[in-house]
Amino acid sequence: EPNVKSAYRAGFCAFAGRDRNGRQLVWVRMRYCRVREIGVKLAVKNTWMCLDAAVQDPETVRKGLTFVYDFNGLGPANITANVFDIKTTLVAVGLSHPSQIREVVFLNCPSLFYSAWRVGSKALPGALANLITFWPVSTKTPGWHDKLCHQDDLPGYLGGATVDASQDSYYDWLCGRLRNWDLPYRPQDADLEDP
Repeated sequence: EPNVKSAYRAGFCAFAGRDRNGRQLVWVRMRYCRVREIGVKLAVKNTWMCLDAAVQDPETVRKGLTFVYDFNGLGPANITANVFDIKTTLVAVGLSHPSQIREVVFLNCPSLFYSAWRVGSKALPGALANLITFWPVSTKTPGWHDKLCHQDDLPGYLGGATVDASQDSYYDWLCGRLRNWDLPYRPQDADLEDP
């Protein structure tokens, strides 16, 4: 899946620490997600792999995860107008994986997306729609992250200190964590690259 690999290696997911409630942050940079290129099935699989890699310690399993979708730098290649694809992706990620996603933050979401959300969110199960919050803040504003996490827990590209120097990219880290796992969406004999 070269599109997924290139997105991860470009910075699709960034290493981050924990939020103010001690939950693992999964930080997604939407500018590197080319929705039309990878399609819904691959986008869901991509996110499930990320979830499975993140929930490998008892504290994270117990407390759950906080997803942050950073919409800074979003362009036309990152957007789909297919409402059914959006709903399928949100339900598959938010309700169809055994991990516990406790909060989803949409950071700097375009106003057009927010307007569409106000209409489209009514079609989502309430349990999922209630997890999502919108943060229309500038990451250049001092202290913008205070209610979410400490400065050090931000990804490196936002000035945080959470970088796993033992891995070249999130993709390599993910492959290392999932090697030899029997996952329902990936054949057991499927090769993951050596990190």
